[in-house]
This record gives sequence, structure tokens and C-alpha cells, in this order.
Amino acid sequence: MESISVVIPCYNEEKSIAEVVRAMPKGVLEIVVVDNNSTDQTADIARAAGARVVVTDVDSDVVAES
Repeated sequence: MESISVVIPCYNEEKSIAEVVRAMPKGVLEIVVVDNNSTDQTADIARAAGARVVVTDVDSDVVAES
């Protein structure tokens, strides 16, 4: 059986990210949200919805998984 991972880049998507994460088909084994240094609660909401979150700081090339 194949493993399917979905990577979702986003910036300030707190209003929709939970719905997007929860709408993934059952065959998706991993959902990674790449938060491009949002200034809202995108990362926290994505994490609460079940995604793994990677936060990037586009100005300094810093990447941190949370």
C-alpha cells in the first residue's frame, strides 16, 4: 500500500486551514502544513486539526518544526 503525504503551504489562513486539513481523504497518512511566518493563528489551528506544522521565516531562511 502506498503512503500519501500532503504538503500545504499557507500564510495567514486561520479561517480555512482546519477545514482544509479535515477534508483530506482517508488515504492521506500525513498532512504537513508549511506556515510561511503567518501573523495569525494558522499554525496552532492546523496543529489542532491534526497536521504536522513546519514554520518558515521567509526573511531569514529559518525553518522550525513545531
